[in-house]
Amino acid sequence: MCLTCIKNYEYGKKPTEALSEILDKNFEVIEIGAGSGTLTIPLAKKVRKIVAVESSETAVKYLRRNI
Repeated sequence: MCLTCIKNYEYGKKPTEALSEILDKNFEVIEIGAGSGTLTIPLAKKVRKIVAVESSETAVKYLRRNI
């Protein structure tokens, strides 16, 4: 995925909107396979805490940049 696409977070916005009915600001979420953060970043705006788990060092590098 290109960096321009990643920075738009469009892929993460749609699932986050779909989950908004059950999400609560007090929730703590663990995301396994966070990748570059396309879901992590929009989701983090909706919950109290999110822990992102990612095994790919390259993806972690992009996630850190995007955060």
